[in-house]
Amino acid sequence: MVFSGIRMNDEAMEAYENFKSPHSTICFLIYKFTDDFGKIIVANQGEKHLSVSRADQDKNTETSYHEFVQALSMMNESAYGICHLHHKTIFVSWLPEGCSAKQKMFLASSQEGVVNSIGSYISKRLRASSVADLEMEDIRLILNKENVGR
Repeated sequence: MVFSGIRMNDEAMEAYENFKSPHSTICFLIYKFTDDFGKIIVANQGEKHLSVSRADQDKNTETSYHEFVQALSMMNESAYGICHLHHKTIFVSWLPEGCSAKQKMFLASSQEGVVNSIGSYISKRLRASSVADLEMEDIRLILNKENVGR
């Protein structure tokens, strides 16, 4: 595959480094292209909900995931998203209906470069064009299916 050569800007890489830190307060990141498609930048980030008990942590993780999906759904353009869910890291290529051919092309051609930039930290890669593609129950099934095979 030919890569577009579009790179994440320094702020986007710093946000990712913070996201993957065990002490991070970031629970998700959404990246988008600059208007000229020259760089990939942070469009949105979510803050973790602090909790004490394990049950609260699991509930807060799911709350954060719902906030992540809601934030992605507000994007009217192609984007990448990354979030934590049940001790896994999910990478989403977001391509909502109505995106231009140019957005589709840049998303497809830069995805491998983005994934390579952020390393092997990703547990699961997904493609989505609507909220229905990211329903919690479906994602749980996908993640559990992988755990059964191990």
